[in-house]
Amino acid sequence: MFLISLLLVAVIAVGLSTYSRLYALLFLIPLSIYSQSSLVVSIGERGINLGMDTIYIFIFVIVELAKGKRNKFNMNLNKSSFALLLCFVYFLLNSFVSSFVGPAGFSLSGILACVRLIQYVPVFILLCNIDIDLASSIKAIKVFIITGLSASFLAVYQLLSGNYFYMKGMPSFTMPVFREIDQVTEAGSYAGSGNYNIYAAFLLIPVFLAILLWYTKNEVLAYDKKKIVIYLCILIIGMYISSSRSAALAIIVGLISMNFSFKRILSSLKKMLIISVLTLVVGYLFRDFALIKNFTDIITHFNEVLPYAMENSVWNSKMGFSGDTLGAVIRIYTFTEAIRVFLLYPFFGCGFDLFLTQSTRYPENLFLQILAETGIIGFFLFMNFIYTLYTSTEKYTINNLFDKYFGLTFQAIIIALCFVNMTGGTLFSQKVWGPFLIIAGFFYGYKRSATLKYNEIYE
Repeated sequence: MFLISLLLVAVIAVGLSTYSRLYALLFLIPLSIYSQSSLVVSIGERGINLGMDTIYIFIFVIVELAKGKRNKFNMNLNKSSFALLLCFVYFLLNSFVSSFVGPAGFSLSGILACVRLIQYVPVFILLCNIDIDLASSIKAIKVFIITGLSASFLAVYQLLSGNYFYMKGMPSFTMPVFREIDQVTEAGSYAGSGNYNIYAAFLLIPVFLAILLWYTKNEVLAYDKKKIVIYLCILIIGMYISSSRSAALAIIVGLISMNFSFKRILSSLKKMLIISVLTLVVGYLFRDFALIKNFTDIITHFNEVLPYAMENSVWNSKMGFSGDTLGAVIRIYTFTEAIRVFLLYPFFGCGFDLFLTQSTRYPENLFLQILAETGIIGFFLFMNFIYTLYTSTEKYTINNLFDKYFGLTFQAIIIALCFVNMTGGTLFSQKVWGPFLIIAGFFYGYKRSATLKYNEIYE
């Protein structure tokens, strides 16, 4: 079944790439989410999976290269593309060196993890260089929203039907129709082997794109007001089912970034101090409330819970504290572990994706994980990419309301995903990394085209 589906994806890749570059890229949006993979070879103790998105991207890039001079664009690296390329060249070199002479000994884990992420880099660079008009941008936004809606519907179906094999969540997203291995799942509001935070992190992208359409509904006739409200409600329901608190907070943080100036917020230190004091007072007065108790339990039960966190234990009701408390202590413990590993290997790290050779758990913070695994050099290169990606949005010409809010929305997506990754490592999952680079590429391609058009008119 997997081989038949893989062949079908390969045929679609050749057909769409030959017929229309835009539609080939649009098809990659849902494929990056719902792509299945299967074990094709094992080297030592490490299995190598062949993913449908990998095959699709490989064929797409080959077709683009084969077009040669028939391509209607000149390939140039903008600052974001150059920063991304430089970052992943270092990550790849780091993974190769660490695999052979690193502190963990021989391991293919880092190389394979890096290759899975690198495959979306040429897609981003290509999107930055092609002409993307307003209509093409709206099509991309529609496809993202439709993909998000389908994810939410699958989550609702799982919850109502109790068919937990049908909605595993990320990274497989749907039932393992194409997987040739057995899966074991447990019942729950969001069951399966997938990470619910990864599923929720992906939903952040269509949520903010739907908000973009709401802001520009009078200018961009993509959806009417009622449809946008319905789609937002469905996406929020999907987010609620995931039970991801960090993603819910990320929506609020992203909306704040769209509507307020950070300089204005940072200048209001007095107000922030007053709010902090009031929060502590209210927290003390209502300390028995379930939500507040979750926070206070972290402090009162910390020493009791810490041994379970260090032993990589799975929570059960007999432990005497909540699963939320264990999860919070695990995060605190892994933060300190990441700093400990960084201090051991400050310049080059312990090796890309090799943190588990130094500790029992991954850090529940992507940035600390990058710092520990690739050292100060890799951390600087990655943060430089994020910084360049964010600040470059302010350097394009704004021609209309859509241009303005497209930039603000893209910045909100960056901030929201960075916020989520303060308590997890979701951005370096293919199912979030791929869609993120795709929407980033569509944004840069559109803004570049809009700027060139503006310059042609007024020169």
